[in-house]
Amino acid sequence: MSSKSDTWKHFVKKGSSGICKHCHIEVKTCGNTTNLRNHLLRRHPTIKTVSQRKQVVAKANNHIGGGNKEIEINNIDAPSTSKEKPVTLCYENESSLISSKDCDSDLESVASSSVSQEKSNFNQLTMDLCVNNIKSFKVNGNKNGQINNAIMFMICKDSLPLNTVEKEGFQYLMKTTVPLYKLPSRRTVTQMIDDKYDIVSLQFKEKLVDVESICLTTDIWTDPHNTRSYMGLTGHFIDEGDLMSINFGVSHLTEPHNADYLTQMITTMAEKWGITSEKVTAVITDNGANIVKAVITAYGKSKHIWCFAHTLNLVAQKPFEEKDGVESAKALLHIIKDITRYFKQNVNAADALRKAQNNTGLPLKLIQSVCTRWNSIYYQIERFVKLSEFIAPILLNHPKAPSMLSASQLDAIKDLINILKPMEAVTKEVCAEKFVTSSKIIPIVSCLFETYSAMKTETEVGTATKKLIIEGFKKRFGTVEQVNMLAISTILDPRFKKIHFSDKLACSKAIDKINTMIRIFKNQLEKDVTHENSAHIQPQITEAEEPNIWEFHNKLVKNQRHSISQEIQGEGLQDEFKHYLAQPVVDLNTTNPISYWHNHKHSFYSSIRPIANRYFCVVGTSVPCERLFSVAGNIASDERSRLDPERLDKLIFLKSLDFNYWEM
Repeated sequence: MSSKSDTWKHFVKKGSSGICKHCHIEVKTCGNTTNLRNHLLRRHPTIKTVSQRKQVVAKANNHIGGGNKEIEINNIDAPSTSKEKPVTLCYENESSLISSKDCDSDLESVASSSVSQEKSNFNQLTMDLCVNNIKSFKVNGNKNGQINNAIMFMICKDSLPLNTVEKEGFQYLMKTTVPLYKLPSRRTVTQMIDDKYDIVSLQFKEKLVDVESICLTTDIWTDPHNTRSYMGLTGHFIDEGDLMSINFGVSHLTEPHNADYLTQMITTMAEKWGITSEKVTAVITDNGANIVKAVITAYGKSKHIWCFAHTLNLVAQKPFEEKDGVESAKALLHIIKDITRYFKQNVNAADALRKAQNNTGLPLKLIQSVCTRWNSIYYQIERFVKLSEFIAPILLNHPKAPSMLSASQLDAIKDLINILKPMEAVTKEVCAEKFVTSSKIIPIVSCLFETYSAMKTETEVGTATKKLIIEGFKKRFGTVEQVNMLAISTILDPRFKKIHFSDKLACSKAIDKINTMIRIFKNQLEKDVTHENSAHIQPQITEAEEPNIWEFHNKLVKNQRHSISQEIQGEGLQDEFKHYLAQPVVDLNTTNPISYWHNHKHSFYSSIRPIANRYFCVVGTSVPCERLFSVAGNIASDERSRLDPERLDKLIFLKSLDFNYWEM
């Protein structure tokens, strides 16, 4: 059965059936599109396929007659979409343009119109057009379907409760703006969302069939309203030169969270979306022993990567821990927490702080640190120092208030801020989902270690804190270059290549692994692929203002450009890979590594591109899953405390979809 018929624009293929995009009813095809066309005629009479509309236009032209009277239709398509070009009706007096939505349902009446209708030149809407316009607001009508779709989009994207359609304010809004439209009930909206999930998830599964490599992130979250635990799963893959992300949803955990049970749940969720173990490049988790063991059991140790941001936060918190932290740093933080707590609990003090900032613009509040929030200690002490000139006089005027920090203590706090600031900047950078992050981990560790080694402190507290952070880096990131997946990703990133490797053996192993993959790829495509040599243009390094952590990188880039040899080293390396390694690194600010390889898909480097794409889809943190749970918390709010786990799973997926999926 051919899928080229224009009828299929209104259906999604599902085996030997088609699911209607307008009413989500499944229609058997029986090897042809007759049933599909009949369904459109019966259930959606205002929708015309291209062939049907051409017949109507031909009839209309025959009835109108004359060389200067014709009906011209541009880009004929279904009238249910919002991106159509208008249909132009051309007569002797071409003063009227009617859009395709208003005109398509009236083409039949044009074909049988009388001479008197022809003379009217469509200056006014015909009776048939008015009737059809009214009918379009009824069930299965075009405008009814469009409004239903818009309501579903609003509920899913804005995390609104399903009973929004039954609220008085919303009903008044719809009655005022679209009086001919009848609002569906909550139960109807629920069914519509279920149907939407079924059809869109089917489309997305078909899309994933063509995805060669995918990275997963997973974590566990507890819903505070119902005390239910969920496992979340997100996916990241490269599609046409762009890094795509999707929230697959959550799965309700009904048993103790041991490794065996979590292994079963994560594999079940992946298989639901047709994601096989072979497609999975990596799985990112936090450092929890149960989830780590579950991933290793399901996909192997080589495919598991710990969350870089979570591990970095452990290093940042170490100086303030009760057991092994820096005593003076802990004491300073304790004083700041007491003052912050006082302002949070005392209304008069909080009012005084707001009034003191009247001339500064938007008043700021003190921030209380939370151990589970990354960089929250940094944000707390930074905000405290910023407001210290307002806080001091207020504390003096309140006898029961805690004592203010001394000038020397404030200097020590400022020292701590300078020490923690690079890690806060790095955390923001690696938490992106739309950019390659896995290739940045090794360079960032290299730059951070160099930054802290060269950092000068002003106080004893700062010196002790810096020392403990450097020790934490050595302990937690000392073997980061030996993580094969991160090493390969870094080498294949034209912004970094080999310049940040201090472990030459680890670098050599990664290069050998890449070289082997290139050779295998070329052998598989030897008969079909021809390589065209293309000149490599060396990009100019622009002198842009960089964050402090990248100063060391800029030095390495300059050293590489001055010392690069014309002789390409490396015995047994594939020619294109050898040539790639010999070129200078490209600009950090202006180069997107995915776009770089996408632009080289037909060049001398074409055999490297698929390998780069396989590793560039790996994200450096499990933050996407953390964001998924933030979304889940907004959806499962107080107003939706009775939301069942299956419905929550569907709403999370629909909320993460690109707008294009809602226009179908």
